[in-house]
Amino acid sequence: MAVDPALLPFLPFASFEYGEVTFSEPNTPVRIFHSLAPQDPYAVRYIPFYKTRECSISDARQEDGAMTEPWTRNYIVLQSNLAPVTVELLMVIPKRRPA
Repeated sequence: MAVDPALLPFLPFASFEYGEVTFSEPNTPVRIFHSLAPQDPYAVRYIPFYKTRECSISDARQEDGAMTEPWTRNYIVLQSNLAPVTVELLMVIPKRRPA
């Protein structure tokens, strides 16, 4: 998303993108594709800002102590405790301030 260059120093995100995902099965990992292209796939954060019903959205990186499908530079993997539900997400890479 293009941003006015004058605003860039004031944004808390290095990059961001909106996405929508429909979970059709509860507790089933779903890939959510994005074009953020982070150096570290796990640097992507997500904020669910609209849900068609109340539910918990979680990253599907670990379940019962075992790793599920890993994240990549092109997608994150999330799940919902209830289904069906459609969720709008804000996916971001936070801006890291120098220490």
